[in-house]
Amino acid sequence: MFFLHVGLPKTGTSFLQNQIFPRWNDVHYIRYSNLENLVATEEDENYLISKESLAGDIFRTRYIDEDLLEEQRRSIRNLSAFFPDARVIIGFRRHNSFILSMYKQYLHAGGTLPLSDFFNIRENDGFFYREDFLFRPIIELVNDYFQYAPFIYTQEELRDDLPNFLSDLQEYMGGTPPSVDEIKCHLRNKGVGHYQ
Repeated sequence: MFFLHVGLPKTGTSFLQNQIFPRWNDVHYIRYSNLENLVATEEDENYLISKESLAGDIFRTRYIDEDLLEEQRRSIRNLSAFFPDARVIIGFRRHNSFILSMYKQYLHAGGTLPLSDFFNIRENDGFFYREDFLFRPIIELVNDYFQYAPFIYTQEELRDDLPNFLSDLQEYMGGTPPSVDEIKCHLRNKGVGHYQ
């Protein structure tokens, strides 16, 4: 069985990839940079692949001015063709902190627009549009292309109630999660530096 953690960005993905997934017992974690490990998978084992842009690369899509929903549809359709029986894990975040975190990432990558031009909810003419931050279309795409309902979590749940998150994910994925005591809960990707 394959589990696909497909994003979204800024929802604790680095924490999951560094602290949780490598320590999960009875589920083999395949880092996105080591996809050649797919050829060595065993039929009766469980595998987890995690990459925040598997459901569409939000920033790349905006930089080349393509339709984000179409990018997400294409990505999820292709994933379902490669992994038809997979179960999908997807994270979200409260919209206000998600937009601000995406803006910080944009600045970190060298962007120079003021926040009002990065996302303008009233005029809907910024770098990002209102529809770029809608979550329901992603869930509907996963439901349309995969046979299993996705496991949905929020960054806030991950941050504020880690034991419950681990228990819920264990129920969905099986295996044995790491104990909370062995997880290093230090902040990463928490903001921008002085020059950004």
